[in-house]
Amino acid sequence: MLPLLLAAFTSCCLHFLLPSTSCCRHCLLPLLLVASTSCCLYFLLPLLLVASTSVASTSCFSSALTERVVTDTLPTDWKADTVILDAMFFLNCKPLRNAHTICDFSKFLFDRFLLPHYQAKVNEVHMLFDAPRDMNKFNPKVYEQKRRDNSIGCASSHQHVKFNPSTEIATISWSSFISCRECKCSVIEAIGLAFLQSVRLQLRPEQVLYLSGCFGNNSTLMLSGNPKSLPSPASNYKSNSAEADMRIWCHATQTTGRHILIYSPDTDIYNIGLSLFEILTNKDVYLQINVLHSQTKLYIHINNLIKALQLDPDLANLEKSKLANIFQMLFITSGCDYVSFFSGHGKSAFFQVFFQHADFITGRSMPGSLSDSGEKNKENGFLAFLRLIGTLYFKKHYSAIVSLKPHTNCLMPAMEQTNT
Repeated sequence: MLPLLLAAFTSCCLHFLLPSTSCCRHCLLPLLLVASTSCCLYFLLPLLLVASTSVASTSCFSSALTERVVTDTLPTDWKADTVILDAMFFLNCKPLRNAHTICDFSKFLFDRFLLPHYQAKVNEVHMLFDAPRDMNKFNPKVYEQKRRDNSIGCASSHQHVKFNPSTEIATISWSSFISCRECKCSVIEAIGLAFLQSVRLQLRPEQVLYLSGCFGNNSTLMLSGNPKSLPSPASNYKSNSAEADMRIWCHATQTTGRHILIYSPDTDIYNIGLSLFEILTNKDVYLQINVLHSQTKLYIHINNLIKALQLDPDLANLEKSKLANIFQMLFITSGCDYVSFFSGHGKSAFFQVFFQHADFITGRSMPGSLSDSGEKNKENGFLAFLRLIGTLYFKKHYSAIVSLKPHTNCLMPAMEQTNT
């Protein structure tokens, strides 16, 4: 009876709580279901928005699993041979007083964030910025950025500045220029040029730096410490994605390194990477997620995260080969840059409901799976999506439904057992 009640409530809640169910089905779902197909990998996967309180979604795992997935130190016998840095967070570091130009600021960034890895004998470091985006080209993220920019507003006294490595920054308001999207892009380009001018002299011959997002066409340049080499394009890292958090996985999958350390406090990173674990089977990946000013480091072992999902007893009836795509779709449908979130229902709520009712939502015995996102089976995936949303709203409004339907009292024992 529970599936019947959930199905009935799904139809009801979609009718009353979602604007234009028909529009949702025919417009939103094809976009979000196709967004994570295997052919897209790191190109079209959306940037997932996760509440700051949902760090690593550890509330969804048992303490035993969490200890193996999240740690504050790297294993003593583990040594990174490739480091990938989400450099957008570096821009939040206000230049020191002795940094008079962009070139000085770039040297500070190198000394603080890159040099320690090279000193630890890491020979390959990737530094990724968001690439400039065509604001006139259709992209849901562009509209969100415009809305956000309009809500924040821009000081009437602010004037756009075209930065270069020698631009004086000692007297400017750094935060005002970083909050301006046009000026931020100019700063990133100037940092890239400054690295081109000076970084090669600080690298040993066997060390390389990959710079991405600082130049046009989403290209990546390789800088080598070899005095005889010149900066050259790295075509294997070219991507049509403007977001650094998506291009990170392009770099992680294409690098020849096997022990990879990724730095990004953005919780989107591991969400996006979950669907790539089959490609990363021969790599060991740690993701450092602590913010820059944190005194404690925090790491997520991506490989153990995947194993934790595969071994979780609540997911025992789901097909192991589909788990990665199921969780990818769970993050997408619960709210991302391409799909509006469900008001009052955060990521943690979605995960808690999913773990409690995974078999009903997307189990083998039910028609359709959240992993069905291809052109031929997305209609089946939509059925699983309905069960997910219906279960979510039913759990939240359970008591109200019971009070409105006195004749369902005979079902209370079964319902109470399900809600425990």
